[in-house]
Amino acid sequence: MGAGGAFTKVALTGTPGTGKSTAAMWLAQLPDWGRVGGEVIEVSDLALRFGCGDPLPDQPAVTEVDMECMAGRLRSENPTHPMVIVGHLAHLLPVDRILLLRCDPPRLERRLRERGDSPKAIQQNVESELTDLILMEALGSGLPIYEHDASVEDPATIARWVLKVLVGREAPSHGSIDWLRGNLAVFQPGGA
Repeated sequence: MGAGGAFTKVALTGTPGTGKSTAAMWLAQLPDWGRVGGEVIEVSDLALRFGCGDPLPDQPAVTEVDMECMAGRLRSENPTHPMVIVGHLAHLLPVDRILLLRCDPPRLERRLRERGDSPKAIQQNVESELTDLILMEALGSGLPIYEHDASVEDPATIARWVLKVLVGREAPSHGSIDWLRGNLAVFQPGGA
């Protein structure tokens, strides 16, 4: 923990399309965030800063990240302010807390389709969300996890929730979201 009890390295993670990057942009604009004095940074940008990533030649907007290099560099970082690391791989890095955004699979599918993801990426990400893939990976870390249903909330509300976690006004909580219960037909023969 840093000064004032704030966590120094925090993962804001979730399946692609759950709203991590949008909420992070809103977080950086909150007046209370300015008083906290933290940094919000995408995994790919942090990888470039650390020299642990390279833009893909055929997709310059996409960074190939060396997670082992990132983990080593991040362990040696001792920020004096909260560092919120944003991305679907952020929970795999050495952080103090994991904030996990979730999204109802049908809504997630619409979001991914609207932003132009490939059918294969949509299927993989919806299945990952349905089966709690990132939650299961996060549980393996042994760190406190703060799970939040971001299906219908606006980005500003999600950003305020993130800030509440960072300043200690939210307790760790996970496991209450069960997408399979409402979407089981997808996995049954003859299902949707």
